[in-house]
Amino acid sequence: MKANELIEKMREPSLGDIMAVDSVTGDTLKEVTLVSNLTGYTVEEIKTLPFKEYKKVQEKLQTFLS
Repeated sequence: MKANELIEKMREPSLGDIMAVDSVTGDTLKEVTLVSNLTGYTVEEIKTLPFKEYKKVQEKLQTFLS
């Protein structure tokens, strides 16, 4: 899997998406869980991305959150 695949599938989060990860402990796991909810990929699948690739996913996510 490549970052571009996740980015293409990522939708804008709703308030419900943000609320759904409120109970997740740890900033990184919370973010990965949110990305999972927004893309349909599992947390386990996302965890296989090289960190350099994941940084691209983070950049896309930030466009929705800022």
